[in-house]
Amino acid sequence: MKLILLRHGQTDQNRSDRWQGVQDPDLNEVGLRQAELASAALRKYGISRILSSPLKRAKQTAAIVAREAGGLTVREDPRLVERNLGPFEGLTTHEILRITGLRSFSITSREIDAYAGGVEKWSQVVERSRSFIGSVSVLDGVTLAVTHGGFMQAAVDILLGDGHSPVRFGNCGYLYVHTVDSLVLEHEVVRLEEYVH
Repeated sequence: MKLILLRHGQTDQNRSDRWQGVQDPDLNEVGLRQAELASAALRKYGISRILSSPLKRAKQTAAIVAREAGGLTVREDPRLVERNLGPFEGLTTHEILRITGLRSFSITSREIDAYAGGVEKWSQVVERSRSFIGSVSVLDGVTLAVTHGGFMQAAVDILLGDGHSPVRFGNCGYLYVHTVDSLVLEHEVVRLEEYVH
């Protein structure tokens, strides 16, 4: 399997450090430019297909990459969606900490699993990621999946194992992984600033 997981470009909510979850904002001007830069950086992989989260910020990023990749068709896959944060969507980390009394918070926080209001359990995100990886592992060529930070973190844990260093993907950061029979032959974590000259 050759898989690239690309985080979407920036939104206004990203810029103001607000957790989006399944809220559906558009990319802002910076995000559109980031997607163009990402598409140029991804050309070297010879992408065969593009799958995207159904959320606009991912679909817009995927459309820009698809255009630059010779007009590939983008197919939506609902498994690629971000973790549903329920009542915490639209809030800053500081606001979430104040409301919950937690000492820290991240997209992978399991402490919020029990909150009412539609919070998706972290184990569900991991299962979606595992299902997606299983389905693309049998495909030939290079699959690009445009997704979100939470999904990517779950996928990194599955693909690289628990012993890897924590990875935080900024907007349009990506992971490339090449595996054979679940053995990782090659992987590369790339942050946007690494391919902007």
